Amino acid sequence: MNAVIYARYSSHGQRDVSIEDQVREITDYAQFHNYNVIRIYADRKRTGKETEKRKDFLRMIHDSAKHEFQCVLVYKHDRFARNKYDSVIYKKKLKDNGVKVVAVAEPIPDGAGAKILESIYEAMAEEYSENLSQNIKRGQKGNALKGLANHKAPFGYIIDKKTHKYVIDEENAPYIRSAYAMILQGKQNKDVLEYLKLHNKPHSKNWLYQALHNERYTGVYIYGDTRIEYGMPQLVSKDDYTKVQEIMKKRQQKPQLKPYHYLFSGLIYCGYCGSLMNGESTMKPNATYRYYICPKAKKQKRCHKQRIPAESFETKIIEALKSVIFTDEVIDRLATDVYNYLTRNQKESITELTKRLNAVEKSLANILFVIESTPNAPATLVDRMADLEKQKEDLSNRISNEQFSLDTNEIQKEDLINLIRNFDQLDNQALVNTFVTRLVVYDDHAILTYDASGDNEIHIPLNSVLDTTLLHQSKRGTNFIIKNAKLYIFIEFAA
Repeated sequence: MNAVIYARYSSHGQRDVSIEDQVREITDYAQFHNYNVIRIYADRKRTGKETEKRKDFLRMIHDSAKHEFQCVLVYKHDRFARNKYDSVIYKKKLKDNGVKVVAVAEPIPDGAGAKILESIYEAMAEEYSENLSQNIKRGQKGNALKGLANHKAPFGYIIDKKTHKYVIDEENAPYIRSAYAMILQGKQNKDVLEYLKLHNKPHSKNWLYQALHNERYTGVYIYGDTRIEYGMPQLVSKDDYTKVQEIMKKRQQKPQLKPYHYLFSGLIYCGYCGSLMNGESTMKPNATYRYYICPKAKKQKRCHKQRIPAESFETKIIEALKSVIFTDEVIDRLATDVYNYLTRNQKESITELTKRLNAVEKSLANILFVIESTPNAPATLVDRMADLEKQKEDLSNRISNEQFSLDTNEIQKEDLINLIRNFDQLDNQALVNTFVTRLVVYDDHAILTYDASGDNEIHIPLNSVLDTTLLHQSKRGTNFIIKNAKLYIFIEFAA
C-alpha cells in the first residue's frame, strides 16, 4: 500500500517531537508494516490549530485527490490536528479520496469502539492544545494591558522594534485616510478599490470591508476583551468612522439566509434510492424553512422521497441516540473495551518493539562475528555496527518507557467512564461526529447506525403529522411549501 508521511513541529511546544524524529519513527513503522512511503509532507513551526498556514498539510489534502496514495502516516493524532473540527473535516476529505489516517504511536483498531477511541485521542490533543494556548494567551494579555503589539500591524501601521508598540506607517497610512474620505464624499466601494489598485495597494472587496470596519484606526487598541482608548495612533477621527459605518449600513444588501450547519451532513441517505441527501434552506417573509432533501427526488423526479424538516428531525434523532448511548450499561461496556484495548495496545507495542530489538541484536551479533573472523574487515561494517547500536539504545529506551506506563497503569477505567459520560454534554455536532456512522431515512422510519461497541442500530418509526390547511400552493402550481407544520417522530424501543 502506498503511503505518505505527514510531520509537524510547533515552535511553542518544547515537548514536541522534532520533524526528524517523527519521520524516523514513522519510517520504521512503515517498513515493519509493509507500507511503501512515496512522499513526506512537513510543516515546521506551525501549530495544529493554524490549518490555513500549514502549506504542506493543505498540499497533502489536495494531492490525495490524485489517488497516488491510500494512507497518511502521522506520529500521533495531535500532529494531524489539535481541534476536533479540523480533524473531522480533513479526515472526511481524505476518506472521500480513499485515504485513511494512521497514527503510528496511537494506533486505532478496526471495528466497534474505534471512533470512541479516536475521539479520546483527539480530546487529549485538544486539551493539551488548549492548555498551551492559555499559557500563550496569558502572556499576550499582559502585553495587551501595556498596549504592546500581539499580532501583525494593521495596514497603515508598523511595529516599533524598540517599544514594540504600533506606530503610524507614513507610506501606507495616507491610503487608509483616503479610503475613508472617499466614502464620506459619496464614492462607491468600487471607486475606492480602483484607487487602491492604481497605487498597487491591497484592493480586494474583503480587505476593504475589514479596513472600513476596523475601529483601531480611531486610535483604540483592541486585543481580545482588552480595549485601550488612544492606545495606538489615530488615523481616522471617531466622528468620520461613525459616519462611514452609517453609510456602509445603508448600503447593505437585503438580509441573507443565516448559515445553518446540518448535523447529519454527509451521513444521511435516502432509503429508497440510496442517494446522499442534501440540506436546503428557503426564506419567506416571516420564517426560514430548512430541509433534508433527496437530490433525485428534487431535480430528476426519479425518487419519491419526501423532504424532511431539518431542525425537528435532528432534535428527535439526537434524543434517540442519547437514550441508547448514555446508559450505565453501555458506558461501562465502552469504558471496559477502550481500557482493554489501551492496555492490550501497550502490551502489543512492547512485543513489537522487542521483536525489532531482537532483530537488531541478531544483526549486531552477525556483524561482530564477521569483524572478528575477517582480517581487515571493511570500514562500512564498523559504521553499520554503530548505527545498529544506536537503534538498540533507542528501542531499549522505548520498551522501558512503555513498560513503565503499563506498570503504573496511568489510565484508570473510572477516568474513561467519566470521559465518555461527558460526551453527553458535548454539542450535538460533536456527538454525531463521535458516534453516528450512517442514517438511512424512509418516509415512515429511519435506521440510525452508531458506534457503541455492541448492537449498533436503532430502528426509529417516523410519523409525519401535517395539517393540510397549512399547505400553501405556489404560483407554479406544482411545488408545495409547508408552513408552520411540525414533524412528530415517535421512537419505540423493544423491551
